[in-house]
Amino acid sequence: MAPPRRIPSPPAALIGDATSPLVALFGASAGNPAFALPINGIGGLGVSQAAWVAAVTRAGVPWNEAVVGALALYVVTLASALLFGGIAVAAGRSGGAAEGERSAEP
Repeated sequence: MAPPRRIPSPPAALIGDATSPLVALFGASAGNPAFALPINGIGGLGVSQAAWVAAVTRAGVPWNEAVVGALALYVVTLASALLFGGIAVAAGRSGGAAEGERSAEP
């Protein structure tokens, strides 16, 4: 009798199942200093995610799941920056500050 086929999990399930909070902290501690390097790709994608993948694979997470986790973290970070940046721009355009308080002229 053949073993039952394993149905592939969606990426979110792979991240939640494979990465413990301690491993995620280890990946973040490798990725954050790497982000400070002056070598970044388009939109900041590159060195930080590579450091994340290297750290979490060292901790035992399979490579393909580590890549999915690094890209998911990148997407969440980018989406939150766009969301809150958009809110800040919208608040500034709608007169969030009084006209005289927007900029001080020397």
